[in-house]
Amino acid sequence: MGRQTAIRRGAWKLVLQGQLVEGEPPQDEVFLANLANDPGETQNLRARHAGVAAELRTAAQAWRARLEERWDRDRRARAHDRGTTDWRA
Repeated sequence: MGRQTAIRRGAWKLVLQGQLVEGEPPQDEVFLANLANDPGETQNLRARHAGVAAELRTAAQAWRARLEERWDRDRRARAHDRGTTDWRA
């Protein structure tokens, strides 16, 4: 799974580790856009709206952590069902 993560709240959209082209490095570590004013996401508003960016970043990271924990738990269960200890297989 790649590191890119996105979250929306109303018109705000935050992208962590956003990649515009697959396989290339992220354009910005944190990118915040207001989709009502900038639907093409051309301006990074992270600095101008630091509070919104911080709040959404925390929420995105918490969601991502829960998702990865669930995936790991599901992989372990499938490995157990196959009788192997390699849960990444």
